[in-house]
Amino acid sequence: MLCLPCGSASDWKRHSTGTSIHETEDWRSEMNACSTCTIPVRSNNFGKGMKLQFFNVPGSLPCSVVAAIKGDVEGRSDVAVRIHSECFTGDVLRSAKCDCGLQLEKYFTIMEEEPAAVLLYVQGHEGRGIGLAAKFDAYRLQSEENLDTVDSNTRLGFEPDLRSYEGIVQILVGMGIKSVRAFTNNREKLRAIERALPM
Repeated sequence: MLCLPCGSASDWKRHSTGTSIHETEDWRSEMNACSTCTIPVRSNNFGKGMKLQFFNVPGSLPCSVVAAIKGDVEGRSDVAVRIHSECFTGDVLRSAKCDCGLQLEKYFTIMEEEPAAVLLYVQGHEGRGIGLAAKFDAYRLQSEENLDTVDSNTRLGFEPDLRSYEGIVQILVGMGIKSVRAFTNNREKLRAIERALPM
């Protein structure tokens, strides 16, 4: 899985171990972030701050991923990891329709306690991949017709969930992480992690 250059994307807890069949030095050299920086964090537990890496991930649903990294993860085992699909209504507005924002806040407290941890924040997964505007339409259907998320998405002509995690988890492999503890209740995310870092 090759991350594209910046701007070209358009053209709770389980343990897994092992390495991907793709994990070679030559292949990992392709997993370069297209932009990086380090930011200070309002927590005494982050020491030198949080390292940020930006990736564009191609695929059937292209997305951008911000990897927020605490500590030195290369060669480390048992690294705390969360793949978080962006949710404007939950993460920013604290909507009561989902617990995305609560899960994000909870994981940040976990990051504070861990010596090394990674948060992969996925931009392009809003509303299970349908986008923010369509998500508003789905919310309206849920309110007016008492539909659930799956039914409202399909009523709008979308698959129940358009997201894919196969390319995203290769970012973890590219970091040289030996094993992870995945903080998620999403089975598809767990399966993708296990395929890249098998039990």
